[in-house]
Amino acid sequence: MSKAVLISIRPKWCAKIANGEKTIEIRKTRPQIKTPFKCYIYCTNNGDTLYSVNGKVQPCNSFEIDLKENSRVSELNGYVIGEFVCDEIMTDSHGEHDVYFEHHACVTVEEQREYAPDGTIYGWHISELKVYNNPLTLSDFQRACVHSEDCGTCKRRSKKEYACIAGITRPPAKLDVCGGIAVTITVTIPGEPVGKGRPKFTKAGTAYTPPKTRVYENKVAFLYKMAAKGRKFQRHIPVTVEIRAYYGIPQSDSKRQRERKLSGAILPCKKPDVDNVVKAVLDAINGIAYEDDAQVVCISASKVYSERPRVEMRVSDVVREVKEKT
Repeated sequence: MSKAVLISIRPKWCAKIANGEKTIEIRKTRPQIKTPFKCYIYCTNNGDTLYSVNGKVQPCNSFEIDLKENSRVSELNGYVIGEFVCDEIMTDSHGEHDVYFEHHACVTVEEQREYAPDGTIYGWHISELKVYNNPLTLSDFQRACVHSEDCGTCKRRSKKEYACIAGITRPPAKLDVCGGIAVTITVTIPGEPVGKGRPKFTKAGTAYTPPKTRVYENKVAFLYKMAAKGRKFQRHIPVTVEIRAYYGIPQSDSKRQRERKLSGAILPCKKPDVDNVVKAVLDAINGIAYEDDAQVVCISASKVYSERPRVEMRVSDVVREVKEKT
């Protein structure tokens, strides 16, 4: 699968999909990509409030929930609640699938006719459904790269922050498709950047990681786990990593020097080296963000000055359109 889509679905239908009652999603449109492709389910704010009660998704009013002691309740409206693989799209132009859709899409024949009186209906088959234990926000996603990572000419590149601003801020329109979605996890590690230290050796010749590096890597791993909320890129998924290290400005600098460093006129040509910072961060999240560091296919790293020293990291799966050979 080379591309994914994000679709808006009303709470009523989200509940039926999550509970296995609905295996066909009815749409007036279909994406211009071949099956199979991944779909992310965005639960709209229209209609009933959707809750997850002890792992079971149900639309209801807050007064109708039968809570037991230690019940886990979370509201799902306005979140991406799960994903599925669309492995087939059935086209219905003359009612040839209306009975099948009625049983598997939970939509009566009359409702189908009312929904699309003069048009074609597409039935997206739902397979490999996965409902998230921790719903995602739209800010966890970004549009796929359309510039082949030629960031210098891309309008999505922020000149001020030197970062991609292709993030999604608004849900896709109802019954519409938003293509090329990538999952992005953003982490901020406060404090001065720390580079990977050279291994030390005991008297017996056993190598070990320097304490300063070990403490920093544990800190990075902890903060990443907090931001990822259990999400992990599986072994077959290529990953891209963006790292931006912000170095503190010495107190002894003059006002003029400070202003030039903050504006980017002066860049930090000092330790730790940017490659060592990258090494420390990647070693910390290896096995946590992804199964194997061989999945990292692209790394972008930079150093700048800031009054708030820190390291900012973005880990994304690589999702892009692959043109078919003709």
